Amino acid sequence: MRKISTKPYKILDAPGLSGDFYTNILDWTSSNLVVVALNNQIYTWSPVRHDVSNLNVSTNNNPGTTIPSVVSLSCNPDGKLLATADEHGYVKLFDIEKAKVAYEF
Repeated sequence: MRKISTKPYKILDAPGLSGDFYTNILDWTSSNLVVVALNNQIYTWSPVRHDVSNLNVSTNNNPGTTIPSVVSLSCNPDGKLLATADEHGYVKLFDIEKAKVAYEF
C-alpha cells in the first residue's frame, strides 16, 4: 500500500483566485503543466521544473478601460493550445510553447 501524506506537498499561492461557482480557471495539461487564471493574468506552473511563467495575455487596446478577467480556460488534448474566455465574452487561443495569442475571436 502507498502511504498518503496528510500534509500538503505544494501550496499554490494564488492571489486573485476566483471562488465563483461559474468560473473554470484551472486546468492540468497533458504536457504536465498547471494553468491558472488570476483576474486578467494566466500563469503556467511546471511541477517537474518548479518554474512559473506568465503568458502575458492581458493586452488592452482601449486606454482608460479595465482589462476583463478570465472566467474560463481549457487546454487541448496535446497540451499545446489554451482556449480562454473573458468576462466580456471574447475568446482567445494561445500557443502555450510560444506564449502568444494564436487566434482571437
